[in-house]
Amino acid sequence: MDEQVLLVDKPEGMTSYDVIRVVKRHFPKGIKIGHTGTLDPFATGLLILLLGKSTKLQDLFHTYSKTYLAIARFNISTDTLDATGKVVETDTKKISESDLAEMIEKRFVGEIEQTPPQFSAKHVNGKRAYDLARQGIEFELKSKRITVYAFKLLKYDWPMVKFEIVCSSGTYIRSLASDLANVLGTHAHLTQLRRIAIGDYKVDVAHKLSEYQNEG
Repeated sequence: MDEQVLLVDKPEGMTSYDVIRVVKRHFPKGIKIGHTGTLDPFATGLLILLLGKSTKLQDLFHTYSKTYLAIARFNISTDTLDATGKVVETDTKKISESDLAEMIEKRFVGEIEQTPPQFSAKHVNGKRAYDLARQGIEFELKSKRITVYAFKLLKYDWPMVKFEIVCSSGTYIRSLASDLANVLGTHAHLTQLRRIAIGDYKVDVAHKLSEYQNEG
């Protein structure tokens, strides 16, 4: 029980720490549990929990690529860049499938600069960015270098577009969709986000959280 890696399929509406609290009840009291990369509450998919001595492997897992399926709704932006936020801007511009694909290949594959969203868990002077954003406090987040290994357009049904993205740890998929829309002169936010892999670990073999919620 000292060393264990546990794969969980996080459901929508829960934080990553909510998942840890549920799972923790089924292990010996005092055991340390951490995760290898948070998922926003609206997102679903693979959450890797490290138990006991395995928590020391967090830095290793941060080097693994992450694979996501995302559905973006174009022509509408929200303050959170996802479906949980308030609408802030709209437009009626239509971008063709070929223009989308061309811009993705031109500007959004490889090493790029990305600024985290205002509604994120980034720390700003000791406080979470999302807490400051909710209070209406103005602040700036620094951009960082990320790597997008693959950015595929899977389904085009304007204004809904489905993507598969393979990227480095620390990448915000919400920002990718919004930034893509912005350079094309429109707006976008995510309506769905699912993490399907971290390195070679796949969500297909992960435990459903209901397995732990229903026990006992």
